[in-house]
Amino acid sequence: MRLTLASYGLLTGIVLVVVVPFLVAVSYRAEQRQPDLSPERIIAASQGAFAPAIPPAEDLAVLELAAEQGIALAQNNLAVILLRTRDSRNHDRADRLLEAAAAQGLVQARYNIAYRIPYRFNTDPALVERQIDLLQRNVAADDIHSMALLAARLGFENRERFVEDRQAEQLALLQNAAATGDPDYLFLHGAELVDRVRNMPPSDHSPARLVVMELALEAFLASFEQGEPRAAQRISAMIAERNVGALTDRLAAMGLPTSDLEWLDMAGQAGLAYADCHYARKVLGDLWPDDLMTEPLYRISAGIVQDALTHPPERRQRALDLAEACATPPQIPEFRPRAFGHTALYLAKHRGGWPAIGDSRGQADVMLGVIAALGVFGPVDREKAAFHFDRAVRVHDYRGGVGFLDRLD
Repeated sequence: MRLTLASYGLLTGIVLVVVVPFLVAVSYRAEQRQPDLSPERIIAASQGAFAPAIPPAEDLAVLELAAEQGIALAQNNLAVILLRTRDSRNHDRADRLLEAAAAQGLVQARYNIAYRIPYRFNTDPALVERQIDLLQRNVAADDIHSMALLAARLGFENRERFVEDRQAEQLALLQNAAATGDPDYLFLHGAELVDRVRNMPPSDHSPARLVVMELALEAFLASFEQGEPRAAQRISAMIAERNVGALTDRLAAMGLPTSDLEWLDMAGQAGLAYADCHYARKVLGDLWPDDLMTEPLYRISAGIVQDALTHPPERRQRALDLAEACATPPQIPEFRPRAFGHTALYLAKHRGGWPAIGDSRGQADVMLGVIAALGVFGPVDREKAAFHFDRAVRVHDYRGGVGFLDRLD
């Protein structure tokens, strides 16, 4: 019996000394290998959505594992990253991930699904209904980005079947979004107000019309103060219209410019390329291709001079500089949807449209070519004229000046 007890004691000692520490060590190493899937780590791993390249493999591994475990934040953010690639298989998987996150009630996932549903007049009504439903649920959760997107997605008249008063709903949504002070949504609200005024009969001179225009002006001013150049361009357009004395009086009372060209120039300085092109055309005038080939040369030259002489010399020089800036080929980066957000990511922000440049770059080159060829503001420079006419065709695909130099021979 003594031997048995001794043997038992010996075995117990072996277990305590050898086996237990081994199990503790194994448990500790397993705990070490367990990845961090906290919201903070997922958010940190998602920062690659804002970078030009795909995120590091370590971050993707965190998002993949968290998404597999059904964490909505990771599912949504991984989907946003996958949608930045060109592989359609990634896009299909991203859609599945967004659906899984939306099923858990994640606002950003619902927004991203709605954003990806096509916005066309003839979009499948079932898709339109789902798009509106997703955004309305987000609006009920006070998501301002969904307010702005829903206002835009109600733009077509055939969306009236999905809401009671489509236009009133649009205006209310934009007003609520703008109330947050977001510069894009302030701009969209102002633009909607201006469109409402333009849809009024021309004979309508009611006080309500002026009130709406003043509200639009306030929205544009607040937007431009935060760096939105389109707002300055819209103020310029408002001033250029007739019967806006009350608006210019209000601008003057605030110590702000009252000239449409000054606001256009400020829009260009803030980065709106359209404003540079439009400023040059407003000062130097328009040259139509048919006129270049048929009008007497002295009339073409006199027309440019006549338009330009209505402005002081410094403004004429500014117009020439901006015409050159307009005609210079821009460095356009590769377009990718711009994700935004601090936790769960939105695929892209609805910011509205930009004024179309159209043929303005080519027209600016032709204008500069004609000015150089005719020596309108200096000596004749046929070499410079040839450069501008050639660039208009080669870079801007605009042929308005083709053959003009031949008329001078």
